[in-house]
Amino acid sequence: MKRSIWMCALAFVAACAVPSSETASDEASSSEQLAPAPAGVSTGPTAEDAALIAAAATGNPDLMARAAAATAAACHGVVTCPGFQSCGTWSTAAACGSRFCVGQCGKTCTDPDCVPRFRLDQLFESFRVCTDANLNQCVEWGVSEGFAGCSFSC
Repeated sequence: MKRSIWMCALAFVAACAVPSSETASDEASSSEQLAPAPAGVSTGPTAEDAALIAAAATGNPDLMARAAAATAAACHGVVTCPGFQSCGTWSTAAACGSRFCVGQCGKTCTDPDCVPRFRLDQLFESFRVCTDANLNQCVEWGVSEGFAGCSFSC
């Protein structure tokens, strides 16, 4: 019973995956999709949407990521656009917010002279522009978490 519940949860998370970024490092790692967060619903156009929509019109995910990074002092969080049936491509993921410690990096220290390194992760966000039947546009956001390096302090 527990296994079938776990498999259902895994299928749900996989079905909701958002493109994520991978950061090269000396550690074997990859971006991980965060557990589904409560999605916010777009409340209409914002001041930054014009730049995002213009970047999305190019169809270039990397150019879109640069536009997103310019607005990303903090992460937007997961935002959906209900009723907008047609959506464009997702941008390449761009870092947002600050790095944060999530545990020890590399092998565990057992020697008293060992200085542990801490794993740092970073949130990344992607966006896409959706259009409804009346040609209104809305910006959807998705968030993922990925490896950002190791540090001797947090």
